[in-house]
Amino acid sequence: MPRAVAKAVSVSRPDQNDERPAHFVQSLERGFQILRAFDREHPSMTVSEVASRTGLTRGTAQRFLLTLVDLGYAEHDGKRFGLRPKVLDLGFAYLASNDVWDTVEPFVEEVVNELNESCTVGVLISIRLFSTAISSIRRLLRGRDIPSRTPGSCGRRWRR
Repeated sequence: MPRAVAKAVSVSRPDQNDERPAHFVQSLERGFQILRAFDREHPSMTVSEVASRTGLTRGTAQRFLLTLVDLGYAEHDGKRFGLRPKVLDLGFAYLASNDVWDTVEPFVEEVVNELNESCTVGVLISIRLFSTAISSIRRLLRGRDIPSRTPGSCGRRWRR
């Protein structure tokens, strides 16, 4: 049976020929590559699978994975690695530090009350829409209650 070829996770970074700023920390970039390698199709992976998906060497991938385990962001069963809920802290820090949601809450509630429908507020980052607040007919769910990612094209109908 032929082996499936793993696709490397695309990472938004400068071209290899471009010089990076002096302050750029490549290790941090690699750590985020490791975190982004996990998804619905790859909820747990071996070191080799992570290395293949990220383009890192096995040794580098293993060191980063074990560090993420030590920090509580990943788990390891002896063979496979997976993410732990603590990775959500990274996104929640953004939500907690941004007061725009307090500003939009009255408008979202008004939409819900007038239309008797749910309303979602999100942030478009690249081509993905990150939901950050959802108001249902009964109550407003904010940031830490409803993290989700949606392809940005799904959110176009709401943009003006």
